[in-house]
Amino acid sequence: MENDYVDKRILTPQTYYENPEHVLADARLTHDEKRRVLRSMKTDAELLSRATAESMDGGKRPNLQAIEIALQDLEQNKGA
Repeated sequence: MENDYVDKRILTPQTYYENPEHVLADARLTHDEKRRVLRSMKTDAELLSRATAESMDGGKRPNLQAIEIALQDLEQNKGA
């Protein structure tokens, strides 16, 4: 089972990271853990975007495009 550090960041990434680049820079996370955190951020961003479109704005809007770019960077640098 994963440690508490990782679990918390996957469940509520916005609590720990201001932006996707901070996830990529987190040396305590493995490649797979970073991917999971970024995917969690992406899901949160999509849900917030959908809620906003339905006039149920719920706070700070994450940048979905920045999350997508971070996921692409992570995959391109997998072997690095």
